[in-house]
Amino acid sequence: MSKYNHSVIEKNGRKFGKKKSFQAKTDVTKPNIMFEMFPYPSGKLTWATSEIIQWEML
Repeated sequence: MSKYNHSVIEKNGRKFGKKKSFQAKTDVTKPNIMFEMFPYPSGKLTWATSEIIQWEML
């Protein structure tokens, strides 16, 4: 019983950790996704996207 309970707790913990990490990735890597979609080598684009993200976080 102890082994079974431990495995269940591990699985639940992994699922919870994956959900948390997925949320963090979606929030943090918005500029990276935008850069992949629009790979323009310009500092203005990066500055604009970072500013937009800062406004979204406020």
